[in-house]
Amino acid sequence: MTLLLDVPAAAAGPARTTQLSYVPALPLWVLQLSALIVLALKLAFSLVVPPGYDDSYYWLWGQHLQWSYLDHAPLVGWGAWAAYHLFGWNVFSLHAMPLFSLIIDALVMRAWAKRIAPDHWRHYFWAALAIFLASPLMMAMTSILYPDQILIATSLGALHFFALFLADWRVGRVRWPLLFAGAVFCGLAMLSKYNGMLIAFGLLMAVLVDPKLRTLLKTWQFWCAGLVAALFLLPIVGWNIANDFATLKLHSSDRFAARGTGFELAGTERFGWQTILYFSPFLLWPLLRSAVARGVAGAAGAMIGMGRWIFWPCTLALIGLSLWVPAAPQVAPHWEIVALLPFLLLAPLFMRSKWLLGAHLFVGTVAALVVGSYFIFAPLVTDAVGVTDAEAASDFGQEQAAAAVGAAQWMYGADFIATRRYNVGAKLAWGRGTDDGIISLSNETNQFYFWRDVAAYRGQSGIILEEFPVDPKIFADYFDSVVDIGPVTTYRFGHVLAHFELYLGRGYHGVAPKP
Repeated sequence: MTLLLDVPAAAAGPARTTQLSYVPALPLWVLQLSALIVLALKLAFSLVVPPGYDDSYYWLWGQHLQWSYLDHAPLVGWGAWAAYHLFGWNVFSLHAMPLFSLIIDALVMRAWAKRIAPDHWRHYFWAALAIFLASPLMMAMTSILYPDQILIATSLGALHFFALFLADWRVGRVRWPLLFAGAVFCGLAMLSKYNGMLIAFGLLMAVLVDPKLRTLLKTWQFWCAGLVAALFLLPIVGWNIANDFATLKLHSSDRFAARGTGFELAGTERFGWQTILYFSPFLLWPLLRSAVARGVAGAAGAMIGMGRWIFWPCTLALIGLSLWVPAAPQVAPHWEIVALLPFLLLAPLFMRSKWLLGAHLFVGTVAALVVGSYFIFAPLVTDAVGVTDAEAASDFGQEQAAAAVGAAQWMYGADFIATRRYNVGAKLAWGRGTDDGIISLSNETNQFYFWRDVAAYRGQSGIILEEFPVDPKIFADYFDSVVDIGPVTTYRFGHVLAHFELYLGRGYHGVAPKP
């Protein structure tokens, strides 16, 4: 079964068209089995696993609806707000937005499959979905309440509509609704995470370098679409104006402070091998083939044209940033996600080897089974093999920790609860069902300082929750006196999950960092 993409190219000069053929490398049932196994694991995860450190923090954003937030653009918080009001405070509600985002991903792949392979679109769709889900990076980022899950969905939508519009424009068909639909999705991508701007950059560069597309620059509709996308940034800009540009300060200076100086290769080496491993080493060669492809006609060619201007600048910029010591520890594979998305919509066209595709699906599916079991059955898996678990086990037992903190607060007549780490406070809030009365003792600004006036607690007493025993003297800047009031242990399936330590602080000074 072979499908030729034989739409004639409309580039200047002699027509040179690469005819990409979709040649199924594996039977349909293999693709469906791989995809359905991962989907079943994702559903089980969504029904069982409570939030970890960061997703509990983003969940709280939905309890404090704002135009934007300190750390990221606001769409993940708005989505958490909608999920809470639709489904309440529970594990499924926490994962409702990632599940909804995955449905959008699948719908875009389905529409793309019908465009690329109309006679065999089901096979193409299942191939694209299976390849996407078998990437550990994509599987993880579409399972957790992170900004990345909605970024992926909105970016795929923008790429889809922009590619269809450009492909039609090159052969003389003008469909402005496609351009404006892409602009709306691009605006939503930027509302999801700031690197959604790469989509707009990729579109603009694809138009600038192609003489046939360059005529778009003379149309008012093209610039109007750009304005539509830019308008989605107004909530972010407005919030930052009202808060002394706190987000800009965080991402331009604060997060790089006290992290060393100079340049070294260690950060780049780490970023490189982690990105290849988490995305999938079996996708590396097909990805590079798509990034250097030339003269491809139709929607696939338009996607490659935009994707090239997203992938190479983004990758090179991240490599450069990973060389810089202050930034290197923070540069992570998920920062590359937008650059990988154009390829993923085309992946079935470039995964021609049944052995390469089979290896990718097998390893990715096994990885999903292992990681899914690790989280769903925590701490049984790690305890069985004698491995220390500092992540999955700590996701559970939050209600037990909250109950112990509440009992201590009642026993000592404390006025509030405090944590030094914002994400420990967020997980405690999940266990309590509210973040009321929780303040941050961190010397770094976080969202708790925007939600709570710590000066209102001056002179009062609080219960401090710590993940490990610490010297009470470290709280000297915050309290007149602090005493250790004992440990707290959480359990699941009769196994120990985590240990905490509680402290009683008296005479709170009401101090907080300046945003």
